[in-house]
Amino acid sequence: LFLRVLSRKPSAHEARILLDAATRHAATFAAHPDATAQLLKAGDAQPASHVPPHDLAAWTLVASTVLNLDEALSKE
Repeated sequence: LFLRVLSRKPSAHEARILLDAATRHAATFAAHPDATAQLLKAGDAQPASHVPPHDLAAWTLVASTVLNLDEALSKE
């Protein structure tokens, strides 16, 4: 995701931040299944059944974070 969006690999520091965020988000979503279900019902695609819902929700937030970095946004 990082490479596709930003056309570069993340630094070790950036990768650690994103992995830590994924871990924290997964723990939060595991403790709040209603919030997990609400997040995952957005959109048309069906979630992969082999991925635990709390992990999918966590990585959804990580993807959102990367997509919303200033470096990822086009500015004119």
